[in-house]
Amino acid sequence: MADIRPYPRRGIGFAVTGWFLALAGGAGAFLFGSAAARSTDTCLPDETVFPCTETGRDVVHWLPPIGWLAAILLAWTIGSALSRRGAPRWPAVAAGVAGYAVVMTADWFLAVR
Repeated sequence: MADIRPYPRRGIGFAVTGWFLALAGGAGAFLFGSAAARSTDTCLPDETVFPCTETGRDVVHWLPPIGWLAAILLAWTIGSALSRRGAPRWPAVAAGVAGYAVVMTADWFLAVR
């Protein structure tokens, strides 16, 4: 009897994990970016702290989504390099999560002022 599966079962867990983290990270990035931008609503008109400026508001709003895309690209690049060598691709997931965490932490410190 021939195997009629369209793709091998190897790598299904990795793909599901990658998609889940990408979707959850994207939702978190957009929600956190919006919340960080809204945290600057308490700024007084004469404040010159970076998050209280127009540029600062844009940075704290757009930094999480841009960091999310950068984390995906980082994980994809590392994963493809590991896959070509025949090594497990799971360290790529850890690198992407670590990159995402660094950007979110930086945004948190920018928004809190």
